[in-house]
Amino acid sequence: MGILIYLAMLGTVVWVAIDSSRLGYDKRDLTGVAAMGPVGWTLCVLMIWIVGFPMYLVKRPYLKAMGQWRRQVGPAAPPAPLFAYPPPGAGYPPGAPPPG
Repeated sequence: MGILIYLAMLGTVVWVAIDSSRLGYDKRDLTGVAAMGPVGWTLCVLMIWIVGFPMYLVKRPYLKAMGQWRRQVGPAAPPAPLFAYPPPGAGYPPGAPPPG
């Protein structure tokens, strides 16, 4: 039974590594404890799974929206303004309130 739990945890670590690298966000667009790139998310989930994996699941819609915004403005653009979500029309996560 214990081996299944470890395999599930390892599977989620691999999924976070692949998923976070495909989202296309820039860690400069993030603030706070979640301001990590794909390697940071992978290490966080690997080392403290009980905290890191739920935090990734909560932050994922925001990371996805930031990746969409980053693709619209280009990779060389400065960091996003400091507010809850990217600018209008950048693909807000479903159910997320717009800024302001």
